[in-house]
Amino acid sequence: MSASQRNKGKAGEREAAQLLSDLLGMPLKRALGQERDSGADINDIPGWVVEVKRHQRPHIAAWWGQAVSAALQAHKRPAVMYRANRKPWRVVVPLAWAGEDWHRQVAYTAEVSLEGFAYLVREGEP
Repeated sequence: MSASQRNKGKAGEREAAQLLSDLLGMPLKRALGQERDSGADINDIPGWVVEVKRHQRPHIAAWWGQAVSAALQAHKRPAVMYRANRKPWRVVVPLAWAGEDWHRQVAYTAEVSLEGFAYLVREGEP
């Protein structure tokens, strides 16, 4: 990975954390050292770990695998927040996001807007 790609990724993580902070009304920041620790990019949203990707061509299946792995380690739900150039942010979440059984059905996902994800976080468990 080139230095410009790493910088684009870091900038995307900072942008994502700021947008979610504004929508959720809580301070969030990118997790430092997550590449080394196999963690997610944003860990301080209650009940969720968020993998952030800034890429022209989405690789959602691979990113989803990363997010699920981090979520299982953290005992939280996974989310993949991604944005292509000149496109809005989108968030992939488990379709069975509510409850403890989401990990049994990780192949079933839903894609929502950033505002939709903030709604899911705010609403919490049904």
